[in-house]
Amino acid sequence: MIQSPDLPNRSLALDRLIGAIEAARRRATRVSVLFIDVDHFKKINDTLGHAAGDRFLRQVAQRLKSSIRQMDTVARLGGDEFVVLLNDVRLRRDAEAVAAKIVDACARPFMLDGQEAFVTLSIGVASFPEDGEDAETLLRHADAAMYVGKENGRSQVRFFTPELRQRTRNRVRLEVDLRHAIERQELVLHYQPLIDIRSGDIVGAEALLRWFSSEHGMMNPDQFVRLAEETGLIVSIGEWALITGCRETRRWIDAGFNGLSLSVNVSSRQFRDASLASSIHAALRDNRLDPRTLELEITESLLLEDSAEIKTTIDRLVGDGVRLAIDDFGTGYASLSYLNRFRLDTLKIDRSFTTGMLADTAQSTLVDALIVLAHRLGLRVVAEGVETADQLDFLRSRGCDVAQGFFFSTPIAADDFLQMLEHIRPPAAAAC
Repeated sequence: MIQSPDLPNRSLALDRLIGAIEAARRRATRVSVLFIDVDHFKKINDTLGHAAGDRFLRQVAQRLKSSIRQMDTVARLGGDEFVVLLNDVRLRRDAEAVAAKIVDACARPFMLDGQEAFVTLSIGVASFPEDGEDAETLLRHADAAMYVGKENGRSQVRFFTPELRQRTRNRVRLEVDLRHAIERQELVLHYQPLIDIRSGDIVGAEALLRWFSSEHGMMNPDQFVRLAEETGLIVSIGEWALITGCRETRRWIDAGFNGLSLSVNVSSRQFRDASLASSIHAALRDNRLDPRTLELEITESLLLEDSAEIKTTIDRLVGDGVRLAIDDFGTGYASLSYLNRFRLDTLKIDRSFTTGMLADTAQSTLVDALIVLAHRLGLRVVAEGVETADQLDFLRSRGCDVAQGFFFSTPIAADDFLQMLEHIRPPAAAAC
């Protein structure tokens, strides 16, 4: 972390913002808050190293300070996030002018170890009194405006709006409801079968999270998982999913269906939590499951994480026999060299490649190459999003190992998955 003794932290920034708001009330003026995030800062760390990243953020801080008046404040909230407090603002265009000046200042190249580095900024702006009456609200609203810019392509200056106010309220309400989802038993797992392409047998299932909210109705993961990760709720939700999935897998095995695997998505936020390995061991032990029954699906972004804690957790789990799959391969930023970073067992081809592979020669060539590459590295290949017999035939001809998709089944409840097992193959003798 950067040591910036001359740059206020979040606590001091809040104190100064509280004072600026009180002064603005007396003078009938405005205070504007600029919430600033450096776009794709992680790429600088990944390519030039953390020391260069620290020096870069020092340069950003200096350019921010040079863009404001002496009476204003630049603070660092943590990571690559900064906040600028503008005192005694008369008109909205005054804040716009400062934001434009900051963007221009940071558009010039940064020199790092003799190399030029270029970055963009995402900036959210909120002003007292129209966008909030207190310091915490202003910071939160400026952050919300910045986040909208991030969602819409980055490198943007966004001002807080009434629509964003309602969106922020909805997000707060959603967070509260999500915090109670486990105790209200509103979370469920659905299971999508994994099919061995050669034999047609069900060899496992991917556990997929669903939230049947009494307030919001049926919620798919893309509607709440990002919120769970941002708030840290993903840790407790992820632990619940692991325990539930392992318990259902034990039930299927006890019904005579041996050799099934359970695939569970695990986020980088969960891997940064020290309790993950212990939770997984407990879930496996309590349900008498062999560790190789469980396969953790990680994304390419986790491969890029330069975290000793994450690597230690993964090495411990893999060393104990838990398997590892790289999910949605080809959709992120990881290079092929990262496939050797961890001891992977499975490569999953993203549905975006599978869907278009029969109509697009380039797509089919890419799928073919991924299968060959994975097999050369000793990895099993799972193709997601299989929806037609022709797609399945293509994958079979290319030697793909496992398929999943609507051609076989939508994600279904645990009892329905057991019925599917009973229909496709007779159970063996019940496991002890």
